[in-house]
Formats: sequence, structure tokens, C-alpha cells
Amino acid sequence: MNLHLKNTIVAGISTLPFGGGISVLIDKYIPDNLQKKKNQLLENILNDLEKIKNKIDDDFLKSEDFTLTFLRIFNKAMVENNVIKSKIFRIVLKNIAINSQSVDLETELFIKLIEDLITHQFYFLHMISHSEIVYKNVHYFTDLKDHEKYSLTSLENYGLIEKIDNQFNQSKYKLTTLGERFYLFIDYENIYKEFIDELQQSKK
Repeated sequence: MNLHLKNTIVAGISTLPFGGGISVLIDKYIPDNLQKKKNQLLENILNDLEKIKNKIDDDFLKSEDFTLTFLRIFNKAMVENNVIKSKIFRIVLKNIAINSQSVDLETELFIKLIEDLITHQFYFLHMISHSEIVYKNVHYFTDLKDHEKYSLTSLENYGLIEKIDNQFNQSKYKLTTLGERFYLFIDYENIYKEFIDELQQSKK
């Protein structure tokens, strides 16, 4: 890990008005038994930023805007038990660092969506992004389990997918414009690829 990059982040966090650095704040609110998870997550994030150090502005990393955003998203990732969602939160931090700008309203919405969605909803988005999924009307399709029906309907309600009715009482699902931007934002393409690679490695 690049020491300069780590010092830049810690220096930025240390400028917060409540005083103390990231270690003081996190240690105060997170139980001791999560210390290992905290250290590993912080290490992963710093390594993520190290890989893109030539694309990010040190001054932005030292800013209060990034510090507050870092703490907020770090804490969300910290309490997240799902590995996929934890990785997505890391990607969000990386994207914000690269863009070197304050979190806008759409990014706020995307962060909230990451919190609200469950794992297989991300997978549904992945499937729909690659090939339009054709189902009979969600409310009458007996092959779908109840939680899958709810998941698709929920993605519609969030405005991430839309259903296009066609013949034979079927519906095509596709990503909306917002859904396309969200899918690119969370970089699920690479997350899914990593998941498949890890799965294949485990079978060897």
C-alpha cells in the first residue's frame, strides 16, 4: 500500500470538526470484535485508491467533503454482511474519488438504492442488461417465486427497469435510462466476473 496515499486520507479525516482521526471515530462506535473486519475493509479501500492514484486529486482526498463521504460510506460497508454489497460500496468510493466532486443528488439516490436492494436484484439487473428478460405478467407467472415477483416489481417501482407488454400475455423487461446509469455506477459487470472467477477457482 502507498504510504503517501494512506497519509493523505488519514490527514483529511483528521481535519473533521469533531476531532480525532478515522481510527478514533470508528473504534468508538464499532465493537472490538469487528476490529479485524474494519482493518481489512480499510486496507481494501486504500488499495483500491492506490490503483487509481494517478486519476485522483490529493487535495480532494484531503477535503472535508470527501472525508465526510468516506466515513459515511465506510460505515455502510462496515455494517454490511453481504460481500457483494460491500464491494459495491468500495466501488462507490472509488468513483467519487475519481470524479473529485461532491456527492450530487443522483449519487445520493444510488447510495440509497445500494442499501435497499438485495443481492438477487443486482443479479436481475445484470441479466436484464445483457439480454431482455421475457416473463409473463409478474402477477400471474406461476414459475416465479414470491420473492422474485416482489423483486422485479420493486425494481420497477424504483424506476430501474420497465416492463414492455407484447403479445401472448408476456412482458419484456429492460433497463430504464436511470437503471443503465445505476448499473454502470456500481460496476456490477466486474463484480459478477470476479464472483464467477472465484467460483471456478474454488472448484479446482
